[in-house]
Amino acid sequence: MMREDPSVIKQCCAAAYATPWVALLLGESWHPGGLDLTEHLGRALALTPRDVVADVAAGEGASARHLAARFGCEVWALDLGEAQVARGQSRDARQGGAPVRFQQGDAEALPWAAGSVDVVLCECALCTFPSPETAVQEWARVVKPGGRIGLTDVTRRGPLPAALDNLAGWVGCLAGARPVEAYADLLTTAGFQVLRREDRSADLSVLVARIGQALLTWLQFQGPGASLGGLDRAAVEGLWAAIQEAIGRHELGYALLTARRPA
Repeated sequence: MMREDPSVIKQCCAAAYATPWVALLLGESWHPGGLDLTEHLGRALALTPRDVVADVAAGEGASARHLAARFGCEVWALDLGEAQVARGQSRDARQGGAPVRFQQGDAEALPWAAGSVDVVLCECALCTFPSPETAVQEWARVVKPGGRIGLTDVTRRGPLPAALDNLAGWVGCLAGARPVEAYADLLTTAGFQVLRREDRSADLSVLVARIGQALLTWLQFQGPGASLGGLDRAAVEGLWAAIQEAIGRHELGYALLTARRPA
């Protein structure tokens, strides 16, 4: 497995998700399952209007806005990318409804006081953090006693396809993925009690197929000789087929976990 400087990983992830291509490929919600899975996670966490929810690595805040509107909770949205935060604030102001408090910041050094939130939410992002252990310890610091954690993320068993054993693998949420048991261990080591685990791999399969088709359509539109990150159409087809086969063999998947900090 290749090694990258943690600061490089963070900045590359923030820059990659700031590009217009992300919205074109992924839509408003940037994770498998979309807002349907976000709402399902909100129900699993039993969110109420009394809750302060911290959405870590929130992107432009689609999930944050949805949770605030659906459950009436106060939502703080944090992202490393300046462009994501600015677009989230702008969209929040235009759309009205329950406001979201956007803030730029590092998920491994949260800007909030100890015991200041009831719930931490992190969707399809922990696997992109260079030090997920540090991030989860930060969750333990800011969550009140009796508070909850909602986590969805890519899971992985075995090696990556060789073409993704690099920085692109981090940006693509694959290189830092780990077995669901390892995510649960991160939570329990930080002092949380894991309450729920769900296999949501079908959501990942749907998203991967959609992204792959979108990329291939773009390459076809560009004409002969077009490439994406140095990969031509045949290489992209091969890579996406390898990822889908890995999902079919349960080497790549997607999981939902909830946990609680003891009171």
